[in-house]
Amino acid sequence: MTNKPFNQLVVMRDRIKANRQIKDCDKLFYQGEFWAKVFDQQMGIGRQDESDYQQFKQIFRQSMDLSQLTGLQSKKLIEACLLFVKKLFIDENMDNYKKQTLSASVSFLKRKWSDVNWIITIKKSSTAQYQLFNQLKKYIDGECFKQVLSRVLDQLEQQDSTRYQEIARDVYFTCHVLHVIKCIEKNDDLKIFIHQDMLYLGLASTKQQVIALYQTLSSSVGKEYECYFAHFSRPLCLQGYTIKRDWQLKKICIEVPQHMLIKCAHMFQYGDFHNQIPKIRGALIHQPIEQIHSIYQRELFQIANYFVDADNYRSLKKLFYFAHLSLLKTIARKFDCTMGQAAKQLKKYQLNRYPLPKKDMIRSGHAKQVNWRAVYIEKVYVRF
Repeated sequence: MTNKPFNQLVVMRDRIKANRQIKDCDKLFYQGEFWAKVFDQQMGIGRQDESDYQQFKQIFRQSMDLSQLTGLQSKKLIEACLLFVKKLFIDENMDNYKKQTLSASVSFLKRKWSDVNWIITIKKSSTAQYQLFNQLKKYIDGECFKQVLSRVLDQLEQQDSTRYQEIARDVYFTCHVLHVIKCIEKNDDLKIFIHQDMLYLGLASTKQQVIALYQTLSSSVGKEYECYFAHFSRPLCLQGYTIKRDWQLKKICIEVPQHMLIKCAHMFQYGDFHNQIPKIRGALIHQPIEQIHSIYQRELFQIANYFVDADNYRSLKKLFYFAHLSLLKTIARKFDCTMGQAAKQLKKYQLNRYPLPKKDMIRSGHAKQVNWRAVYIEKVYVRF
């Protein structure tokens, strides 16, 4: 061990990059500086007394049942092991590559992809079943430490599967994609972003260079991930958006395609948008008229909020109008009247037709129904 534990982490990272094993991993967990980083970065609770980390020596020195730890002790150990994994096995720029929201991904594409010619897409295979520990164990020398790390990661998977899967994905991308890319010269023009379980590489290279990189990555990711490449003249589909490169204006265009309007109308039961046949929503006719109006309004606000970054945002007006026809049909069925009389009923209750909100109103949160960050609709659009 070096005098400074984070200097030792540098040495360990270098050994891992050279495909060599790292030793004395447990000694990191006896260092006050390491635990100070755990408490500060991972747990956000500030520096703790030395006794808080000295007690963990017994875990690594002898076979100790982790169930004997208190809830807080177990949490501290999990966070310490995750910091260990993050510092050694996850690329230092990973947080810059990851885009946590669809808006962040779209913004990155608009700013960085205007000169991209080719796209390599890497996504998790539907049959992929790998464990995080299996990716780490070959680099670690020390059976006792490996046993503890394995049990801690199993505990994390049971308690927080989402976080576990995210870390497993980041480790896999680091070892099988990012490490491979950095070993290949002349990839300074590479644009990387990660959204959910997919990694996108944008390149301005020649076709021959892209094919060579694609073949290398396909071999590296194996069966766990699927690898594709395509020219950017073919639009990129990203969770309901169509991403196009305008070759003349040298900019990226973000659009809502027609088929997404059709799918939105089908999902919310407005009717057949393609043939412009609105539908009665029979399940709503027993609700008060104000409630029916509010349901339609909330749904349309969700759609507008989800597609707020689209360059053709105003095309949503067609869907808004179609939804209004569905509302009129539903109200007409409720009162057993014509659609014209249904419109008068809405006017009687001072329930106006919904205008398409302006983009700046959505982004500032000043439009009606402030709390509609479209959690529901975003989950649905993961399928597309």
